[in-house]
Amino acid sequence: MNNLLYDDLDNLIDELTNKPEFKRIKELKNIIEKKYFILISNFNVVKDKYEQALPIKKYVSDFDQICNELSNVKNELYSQPEVVELHMLEAKLEKKLALISNEIAGAMSNKFKQSKIIE
Repeated sequence: MNNLLYDDLDNLIDELTNKPEFKRIKELKNIIEKKYFILISNFNVVKDKYEQALPIKKYVSDFDQICNELSNVKNELYSQPEVVELHMLEAKLEKKLALISNEIAGAMSNKFKQSKIIE
């Protein structure tokens, strides 16, 4: 029985990873890393600055400025067409994985908690 389960899971993984959407996600990640390296670096620097200031925000005089800066660099990065497409494809894949997880859980027992799928 375990071998059948593992075979089915292997087939499912192969099916998912061979879909054009999955291949496009991998391609987009490579494109984004190379094409937007500077934007990603800027975002990470500002994000680190924000995360360091957050616990002591009452004592950081320019905390609002840091928040605004983070918002601006995030918007700049996340508005790039490849990043928008990547997030769309990842959401689609996440929804499919939740459906599969619910189907497996339902087949095993009605006591497993079902994942909520947001449309």
